[in-house]
Amino acid sequence: MTEESFKLEFLPQKEEEEQVYIDRIQVRIEELQNQDLNLLFSYLYRLDIEEKKILEIINHTGQGFFARELAKEIWFRQKERMKFKKDFPVSKIKDNDLEF
Repeated sequence: MTEESFKLEFLPQKEEEEQVYIDRIQVRIEELQNQDLNLLFSYLYRLDIEEKKILEIINHTGQGFFARELAKEIWFRQKERMKFKKDFPVSKIKDNDLEF
């Protein structure tokens, strides 16, 4: 599957479809909150969610809305990353011994 076909197949085209993904992310965040908070923060680090943004969500979100706001931030960050990759493509490494 090419990256372009992945985008067309898995990325939502409408705002309502985005909410489905945000809902899925929220469910996973809630699971990790209850089961393994360290793993949640490890994921946030790997997803490149800024610590400043996490603290802002923690400090300014009402009780019960943390997972929702964090899910929105994760979704926003993933969209940013995809846009960046589209705007600044990296060519494949060409080496006779290695192929990436």
